[in-house]
Amino acid sequence: MWLGYTVRRKILRLYVSQTPNYLCIFPPYSFKLNITFMVFDLKAGISVGVVDLGEDRATVRQKIKMPYKEEVAEFMDIKEHLDYFGKENQVKAIYENDKLVAVEFYEGEVTFNEVDVFNTDVEIFFEQLEKLDADADVTEAEFTSKKGLLGTYDEEDGVVTSIMVCTPEYCVRPVKEYSIEEIQKWLHEGGGIDFLNQE
Repeated sequence: MWLGYTVRRKILRLYVSQTPNYLCIFPPYSFKLNITFMVFDLKAGISVGVVDLGEDRATVRQKIKMPYKEEVAEFMDIKEHLDYFGKENQVKAIYENDKLVAVEFYEGEVTFNEVDVFNTDVEIFFEQLEKLDADADVTEAEFTSKKGLLGTYDEEDGVVTSIMVCTPEYCVRPVKEYSIEEIQKWLHEGGGIDFLNQE
């Protein structure tokens, strides 16, 4: 017998199985726990919790007391130096010249203006966003403030799905555009799969 669990928004879900490769839920036991995680209070363009934008990589790793892995993400001539924190990579730190320029969250204990970002109706979150920046741009799936706050949300479920605090300079950096031909050439030269022609 194998026992496992998942935690999402402070809901603990237990499951059992005969082997780790075959999952059965008998039945889905779920209950709310008062679990303490590291809490990140977001200040647009400034900081996330005890971590300040502009700090060096070693300091960021020391302050975010979570397991991490280092990666370099490359696409065309764009290269980003990243740290993913947490067992499920729920926190992404982005560096330029070894200095922190952005932190992105996909879940966790994240607050903004005393609002629990991932556990609050998105309309309540938008009220706080407007207080920060009346000129913030909100589309069908994304929101952006040039003051250093951006992210995505699910309009149907009414929840924020990701949020990033970044320097204002990173937030307004020009977005490069590439043609399909340029991307295909890059994929072939790098030994990638020509997925654009796949059915």
